[in-house]
Amino acid sequence: MKIEVEVQSEDGANEAIEAGADIVMLDNFDGPGLQLAASSIRSRWNLGATSFGVSNKVLLECSGGLTEENVASYLCNGKLPSGKSDILDIDIYSTSAVHRKFFSLQN
Repeated sequence: MKIEVEVQSEDGANEAIEAGADIVMLDNFDGPGLQLAASSIRSRWNLGATSFGVSNKVLLECSGGLTEENVASYLCNGKLPSGKSDILDIDIYSTSAVHRKFFSLQN
């Protein structure tokens, strides 16, 4: 069983990790705030670089406010690994913008 905790601050993330969360969702941060918090959390908890397939690692997720137009400002410590480029501080990017866009097209 995996436990995911939604937080609105770096302090909340630290509390969730200390309590044993597997996934910490950083919710409703702006791009620069997310970059700062994710880097700080990853460093404080010695999470290292993102590494898919590792089962004993706390994953960081971001959500809230992400759209197709602004997702670049939410990318941390580099860019998407299309060519095995820089490492990202966020493991999971979540957005409902796709759904909102779809439903607005339907009406």
